[in-house]
Amino acid sequence: MQTSEPKLFVWDERVVDGVEPGITFVHGSEQSLKDFCNSMDVVLLSPGVPVPDDPGINAKTFCELDLFTQLFKKKVIAITGSLGKTTTTAFTAHLFNLLSDGLPIASGGNIGLPMLDLVPEQDKISGAGLELSSFQLESASNFHPAASALLTLSPNHLERHGSMEEYFLAKSRVLDVVSTGRSFVPAEAAHMVEGLKNYENLQWQLVFMCDDNVRPPENSSWIAVRNGSVTLCERGGQPVRLCGVPEISGIFPRTVCAAVGLLWAIGEDVGKLTLEHFRSAVCATIEEVGEHRIEFVGTVRGVKIYNDSKSTVVEATTAALRRLSGRKVVLLVGGLGKGVDRSGKDAFWKSLGCVREVVAFGGEAHVFSESVQCATLEEAVESGFSLAFPGDVLLLSPSGASFDLFSNYKERGKRFKELVTKKLGERNGPRQCRKT
Repeated sequence: MQTSEPKLFVWDERVVDGVEPGITFVHGSEQSLKDFCNSMDVVLLSPGVPVPDDPGINAKTFCELDLFTQLFKKKVIAITGSLGKTTTTAFTAHLFNLLSDGLPIASGGNIGLPMLDLVPEQDKISGAGLELSSFQLESASNFHPAASALLTLSPNHLERHGSMEEYFLAKSRVLDVVSTGRSFVPAEAAHMVEGLKNYENLQWQLVFMCDDNVRPPENSSWIAVRNGSVTLCERGGQPVRLCGVPEISGIFPRTVCAAVGLLWAIGEDVGKLTLEHFRSAVCATIEEVGEHRIEFVGTVRGVKIYNDSKSTVVEATTAALRRLSGRKVVLLVGGLGKGVDRSGKDAFWKSLGCVREVVAFGGEAHVFSESVQCATLEEAVESGFSLAFPGDVLLLSPSGASFDLFSNYKERGKRFKELVTKKLGERNGPRQCRKT
């Protein structure tokens, strides 16, 4: 029997430069995605590409996450959610690496290395902490992490999933852990979790993350930060203190709950965690992922400027405003809502009491009817400065994806910082550098 090298083809709607020798590139204008998939023997879909609705194509399609599962043999911690997954993934990995004397856990997926790049590195690590999107999870069929966390649930990517229910179903695939694993879910989403078809099987492995305002379902396992400690109560048992927790600036209690819970679930002795472990993990996390997340940029004539370009959902913008609520805020919003109706959100943000004015820019500025309307970020920054008083905050926290004006949120944040840096020079004059 003769065998031959496989022929590799790549399809994209965009023009792709630098295609490697031996790979044939097919542009979307030459062949539709459906026709391209039908002409292939095996199809590996990028997470950003929706699966064509065709049984014949589905039978020969597999996803990045299932391929990773076949090739990666170390333990995996999986983290998803509408908000906070990048920070939580980084914080969990840093906390593990500070606590453990063995090989480190590496971050991957949507943070750090692409997950398939972790495969050749697995002899150097004890496992992987994966940040996963709904796009990566929706097509997975064989992925069973050692432990997982679904942090938050709010409307997102509805232009792809069609409804909040379908979006949740995609996210919920992360809960299908190994038989000895645990999954951490928000107590406020209990009604959705309990409606899953496989809830009867999942319920024994679920741990609900709760706080003083949200209680877990009756007769369930739960975890919470209470009175300076992370406390866990297993189903039918008594609450147990896992470790003490200092007051941590810049990290939400939900992140601490998930991180400590995940380490406990994979067998780490979290009782050994100290104040220094937490402080070091926070510093390392902020250094790794802090850019474009409520990032202080500078002060111009008494106005403090923050870059929160990573905010691509309404809830992230609301969280940023609450973090900065000690001052009046001129808020810059924009981007694309990804199928989420953002109309009236400017009025909601003003109702919080800390927002002086909302300035909207970009392709969907019109949905913010009580805002100052601008076409570009450059115009929005000029308008924002004109509306801010000394002592105020000027905050870029768009609440939407960047693709109307920029390639990604990083490019948007970088451009915002360039505009602010120009203002620093114009309004404050040249600055002297000094050693500290």
